Amino acid sequence: MGFPVFLKFNNDKHFFKILSNSEFEEITVIGEKYDVFLFKAEIYPDKVRIQDMLKNENKFWESITAMDYQKLRSKVSINPS
Repeated sequence: MGFPVFLKFNNDKHFFKILSNSEFEEITVIGEKYDVFLFKAEIYPDKVRIQDMLKNENKFWESITAMDYQKLRSKVSINPS
């Protein structure tokens, strides 16, 4: 499988960029705020979660384009350090 893979939940509140079999980036939408989180699977259940996302046997996720994801990623809040 080629990476990255772009997915979203059908509620349009969670968007995913799967980077590898053990890592993904998630954009979460809360109201008008967009946050991003990098998830690294280090234990087996987390790795299974990513495999479930890629297989999508339960149809929890919908495919989106890289362009759609990048549009959302540009809205992510930049928190000052």
